[in-house]
Amino acid sequence: MNNANQAVHTLYKFRAVNKYLIESLVTPSLYFAKPSTLNDPFDCRPNFKVLLKNALLTSTGVRKEFLSKQMSKFLEYDWEDMFKDHGIFSASSGKIICEYKELQRLLWSHYADEHRGLRIKYEIPESFLKGKKRGVSDVMYDVQPFTTYLSGCNTNDEDFYTFLYKSYLIAKHPAWMYEDEKRIIRESSGIFLIPGEFIKEICFGLRTPKEDIQLIRKLAMNHCGLTNFYQMIRNDKDFGFEMSKLPQ
Repeated sequence: MNNANQAVHTLYKFRAVNKYLIESLVTPSLYFAKPSTLNDPFDCRPNFKVLLKNALLTSTGVRKEFLSKQMSKFLEYDWEDMFKDHGIFSASSGKIICEYKELQRLLWSHYADEHRGLRIKYEIPESFLKGKKRGVSDVMYDVQPFTTYLSGCNTNDEDFYTFLYKSYLIAKHPAWMYEDEKRIIRESSGIFLIPGEFIKEICFGLRTPKEDIQLIRKLAMNHCGLTNFYQMIRNDKDFGFEMSKLPQ
């Protein structure tokens, strides 16, 4: 794990301070949610049978024949059942900190209890996930990713199912782009244990209560060996805020 050349996934998770957060620090872990529990009712729920029917109406020639063949196969599959026990860990990529800083405003308000929560930085080596995941991928933001693909897809079975399998779990409407989301996908949901050293920093919000800061710092230090703590503070810009290192 100390190989400096290995791939590392840097992820940022915005959290409220609650018992689930505390449990994830006392026993360092990530929670992989089932697709059916995600907050967007369109997420991981494309109706491929309807989409294929629509694509067939606008297709001709070889592509129409190919899609007709796929349609008969689709009638044999229950896609929702196929993925129901998969687990998804969602977080923001490092771009949210380095390139798209202003997008954090919405994440702090929506996922970190209106700045009363915190943001955790994880660095997870690819070597640790090898054999324990289905994939790690940026979310694909598109207004109609499935319709666009089906209307111009290559007539190749392998490419066809690879795209649909992957996009089923990572495609979202562009309205969610502010999350700059990256996903780790596993074939099982629930709690996944990680070494505490994968937690690299915790940043508290503008409104995080002092008693919560004290508690979280103590738990993260004792159970994860963490020493890097920050807090968002207002700066001299009209709506500006920035990260400030907390003293040891």
